Amino acid sequence: MSRKKRGTHVVKQGIRKRYRADGTVRGYEVRYRDPERVDLNGKPVLRCKTFRTRDEAESFQARKVVEIMDGEHIDPERLRTKWKYISDEWLRVKEAKGARARTVSGYRNVLDNWLSHWDKRAIDDIRPADVWAVIEHLRGKGRAVGTERHVFNTINGVFKYAVRKGYVRKNPAEPHREDPRGQSDGKFEGKALTAEEAEAIIGALPAGRFRLYGLLGLWTGFRAGELAGLRVSNLDSHRSTVQVGETVEDLGGTLRPGIAKTQKSLGRRVPIPQGVMDALTTYIEARGLTESDYLFAGPNEYFRHSNFYKRQWRAACEEAGLPGTRFHTLRHTFLSLRAREGVPPNVLMEWAGHSTIKITMDVYTHAYEDDPRDREVVERMFADAQQRAAEHRAHLTVVNSSAG
Repeated sequence: MSRKKRGTHVVKQGIRKRYRADGTVRGYEVRYRDPERVDLNGKPVLRCKTFRTRDEAESFQARKVVEIMDGEHIDPERLRTKWKYISDEWLRVKEAKGARARTVSGYRNVLDNWLSHWDKRAIDDIRPADVWAVIEHLRGKGRAVGTERHVFNTINGVFKYAVRKGYVRKNPAEPHREDPRGQSDGKFEGKALTAEEAEAIIGALPAGRFRLYGLLGLWTGFRAGELAGLRVSNLDSHRSTVQVGETVEDLGGTLRPGIAKTQKSLGRRVPIPQGVMDALTTYIEARGLTESDYLFAGPNEYFRHSNFYKRQWRAACEEAGLPGTRFHTLRHTFLSLRAREGVPPNVLMEWAGHSTIKITMDVYTHAYEDDPRDREVVERMFADAQQRAAEHRAHLTVVNSSAG
C-alpha cells in the first residue's frame, strides 16, 4: 500500500508543493522576504502566497523577484487597503492643498453617488474593466458629457494618488484615459457666440443689474463666481479696469465666499470700454453703493447666479433665438473675440487667468478654425501690406528726387 504524501515538498528554491491530509495537492506556495516589513529580529518578514498550478507560482515568483530588485515591491497589506480609505485620504489632501470648497464638494458627490459601490473593495482588486463599467453605467443612465468626464477624472485622480503613495502599482484608469467623451485631445472646446449673438442676449436681459451682470461677463470673460464676488472697490473708473477680488461659491444652495479657480485668476485686471464703465458708475450712484458693497448683490448678501440663470438668462436666450446657450459661453466669446482682434497670447492669458499658455493657445486655434471671416482678415492684411509698400515706394521716390 502506497504511503500518502502530507505536508509540503520543496520543488525549487522559494516554492513548495503543499498537500492535503488525504494526500491530494493543495497548491504551490511561493515564499519570499518582504523588504518593506521586518520581524522582531530585524529580518524581512516571510511572506507566503499559494497558487493552483506550478506555472502560476513560478510566474508570480519571477515577477516578485523583479519588483524587489527594482524597488517596486508593495506591502501586500497596502494592496488590500479599501478604496474608501484611499479616496477619503486623497480628498483630505486636496483640501489641505487649498482646493476650493465647491471643488471638494463636487468630488465628494461623485464618490458618494457614483463610486460608493467600490467602498469596501481592496484598491488592488479594481481593474480597468471596472473603470469602464462605471463609464458605461453613466452612458446607460443618459448622463451628460461633463458628468462622465468629471467621474472619470475623479477615478483617475484617486488612482494617481494611490500609485504615488505606494498603495497600488498601476493606475487602472490609464488604459481608458482617451475614452471618456470630450476628453480625447483636452483642447478648448467651448462654443463662442458672434458679437451680434452675444449682444442680442444681453439686450434681452432686464435692464439694471441683470443686464450689467451679463454685459460685464461679455467684456471681461470673468467666471460667474468671479462676477458675483465683485465689489465696488474692484472697479477703477480712471483706468477703466475691473479686478478680480474674490469669488462667491454655491454649495448645495448655500452661498459663501470662495477662492479663485487658479492662482493666476485672483487679482487679475481686465480693461473694459469706457461706455461700460460709465453704465456701471451710473448704476452704482443710483443704488447708493459704497466701496465695500457687492456690485450685483440683491436683497440677500450675495448675488445668486443659479436664480439669475433660471429666471433671466434662459428667457433672454429664448428671446434672442439662442435657446440652450450657457452663461459660461460669454467667457468663451470674450476670449475668442479678443484673440481674433489680435490681442497677444500672453496678454490674453493674463486677462483670462489661465494657468498655462497652452490653454490660451488652444483658444487661439479654436478662434481661427473654419471662421467665415477668415477671408476678410486675409484681404485686410493684404490691403494693409499693399498700402505700406506703396508708402515706402513713394518715400523712395521723394528721396531719389531730392538726391538728383
